Amino acid sequence: MNKNNNKTYVSIHTILIATALIPINIYWNVQMELVRYSGLPTTISLFFNVVFNLLILSLLNIGIKRFLDRTLFKRGELSIIYIVLSIASGIGGHSMMQILPPMLGHPFWFATEENDWKNLFWKHIPSWLSVNDKSVLKGYYEGGPLYNIQHLKVWIIPIATWSVFIFVVLLIMLCINIIIRRQWVENEKLSYPIIQLPLEMTSPNFFSNRMMWIGFIIVAVIDIVNGLHFLFPTIPQVFSKRYNITFPNPPFNAMGRLPFAMYPFVIGLGFLIPLDLSFPVGFSSGFGNYNFY
Repeated sequence: MNKNNNKTYVSIHTILIATALIPINIYWNVQMELVRYSGLPTTISLFFNVVFNLLILSLLNIGIKRFLDRTLFKRGELSIIYIVLSIASGIGGHSMMQILPPMLGHPFWFATEENDWKNLFWKHIPSWLSVNDKSVLKGYYEGGPLYNIQHLKVWIIPIATWSVFIFVVLLIMLCINIIIRRQWVENEKLSYPIIQLPLEMTSPNFFSNRMMWIGFIIVAVIDIVNGLHFLFPTIPQVFSKRYNITFPNPPFNAMGRLPFAMYPFVIGLGFLIPLDLSFPVGFSSGFGNYNFY
């Protein structure tokens, strides 16, 4: 960010780099969440794919500073890139665009005489919100030409309509944030634990923190060993994130298994949450859900 006449603006190279990283992150998300169904970064609030991008850019920034005596990004610019990639990942993630596009043609492609979808609800689905041409959907569901003029003409109106809707939803969310910002930030002084890690990573002193490196090495060794255990089962696993508690004797054996999950990153974030908030959240999550997130 640069300042001129008391005004703050974002540099062009920051916008270009953030824009260039968006399709890379979306492709990465699709591969993890849809193709391989592993990782699922956008199912939790702290998107690790965006944190990884921030890590690489921060290290690049430090390297350029050391050898060229200048910085590629200021702290605020790194924060902007993080925000842009987080919003883009949320839109293109597991519960948004990976679900919406397949739904555009699902009622028409999978309609049969047995389910009678044609008579049940086809008339209730606007043509400008869906793709109802089976000849176009064939290439989408079975593989084939997708990016020709005839197919794009059918897809362009639903895509444009939903894009406007998504933009309006994001604008409303931004407006809500502006309304509640003063109360939450200045009056209640909420700590926002999820943003603490990305915020600290934009600081030049973050990578000189010895405690950070100790924690990083411990977690990295555990993850690497567990990853090797997945590939080579003869390597012992350090610990499992999920456990099943069973009771052999009646009457508790009627419960079957009692799933219990323990995720280290959630525990770490819990240290940044005020105690009067973290206790009820952890208590209700532990006994009300199978997972802590």
